[in-house]
Amino acid sequence: MDTYGVEHELSHETFPERHFLRHWLYFQFSGQGSHYGRLGWVKQQPEDIPVYIEQYTHEIRGVTGILGGLLANREWLVGENFIYVDLRFVPSQNMLGTVNGDFAKKLDQEFLNVYAWK
Repeated sequence: MDTYGVEHELSHETFPERHFLRHWLYFQFSGQGSHYGRLGWVKQQPEDIPVYIEQYTHEIRGVTGILGGLLANREWLVGENFIYVDLRFVPSQNMLGTVNGDFAKKLDQEFLNVYAWK
């Protein structure tokens, strides 16, 4: 973003916002992306593996809860507009519906502000 987004259309250039952009980007890589991807992989296996499905859905509920806590007081993850970290999170949140539709519906009902954001 520093190289190609010099106008900061999808980022911020001020100190606290730049810090939070990296914070949320790292959380997306390590928290959201890894657990959501593993649930998708487990759900595609020919045998049902309930212990892993339970583990990953528990982790995903935790990630969604963190997002829900932050989005309770704001419209976007960082700052006052849609930026690249929102763009990193939203596809995985939406992917849950295709991987585990019932679970995704429960999360949408439990975390209405995340549902509105995505």
